Amino acid sequence: MLLSTNKIEFRKKRDFGEILNVSFTFLRQHLKPIFKSLLFIAGPFILVGSVLPGLLFYPWIGATTDTGFSSFDISSVLVNIVSFIVGVVMAVATVYQYMLLYMQKGPDPISTNDVWKAVRNNFFNILISCMGLVFLSTIGILFSGFIVFSIFNEGAGAVLGFFLLLGSIIYLTVLLSPLLMMRLVERVNFFKAIARCFTLMEGKWWQTFSLLFVCYIIQSALVSVVFIPFYTFVFAERMLSNDTTPDLTTSLIYVAVGGVILVLTVTASFCLTLVVTGFQYFSLVEEKESVGLLQRIQKMGDPSTTTPAPPSTDFYESTNEH
Repeated sequence: MLLSTNKIEFRKKRDFGEILNVSFTFLRQHLKPIFKSLLFIAGPFILVGSVLPGLLFYPWIGATTDTGFSSFDISSVLVNIVSFIVGVVMAVATVYQYMLLYMQKGPDPISTNDVWKAVRNNFFNILISCMGLVFLSTIGILFSGFIVFSIFNEGAGAVLGFFLLLGSIIYLTVLLSPLLMMRLVERVNFFKAIARCFTLMEGKWWQTFSLLFVCYIIQSALVSVVFIPFYTFVFAERMLSNDTTPDLTTSLIYVAVGGVILVLTVTASFCLTLVVTGFQYFSLVEEKESVGLLQRIQKMGDPSTTTPAPPSTDFYESTNEH
């Protein structure tokens, strides 16, 4: 069964409203297969990583000064941290690879197995990109923080320095937001991708910031809506309970369930941010370089082209053919 008879064009210049509209349309048409792919590909890793809060808080729940960190299992925490990182990378790769497969196959159904094959082939590409972004961002933040707080180190100056540091973090986050999709589509190396982010974002930083801010508001609202029933249940259970001191097992269950709900909700709602970022990337490339327009002109000038075919100049598709 086809999801839609009208294929959404990715390589098209769009303004702020058009990008949000096409992102919501894409998710409305493909939310079920995307969520299914996320559940089977990234879900197991995220579920294991989501019990991390319970493991971190376990030594302090009901612990005495004599026990302290005696029950702290560092190996379990490391397993959960690694699993969570892998799950996040899998989630990002799943959404982006689904979008790229849609570009290649059009409205034809995309199976979870198709997405898994693409994610498996490009997992380390995304992982290395994420690690590089975290490393460079950490170095940049530490360097900026050292300079800022060296200049503004007292009173109101420290507050100003904090906001300047926060502004630099937001600036870098928005600036480098197209990098992951760019690495998958164009197959450029990490440092060239960073340079291209500066080129594509020229004059479009505020538009991209506005798009990501809207996504953040929607994502926060969704997380709040999901957590209201959970907090209501916990509060009511505590109010009706006769025990003044919460049971250790019960507390661990609440923490674990809360962690699972939080991580799964954030993961699902983060699809909007990834889809918006993907469409913004293609819009910026089309505005700066007119790749889609050139491809359409090339097709029109080729008399042998009788049926729509994947563009021969698409780096993603040409790479996967080999």
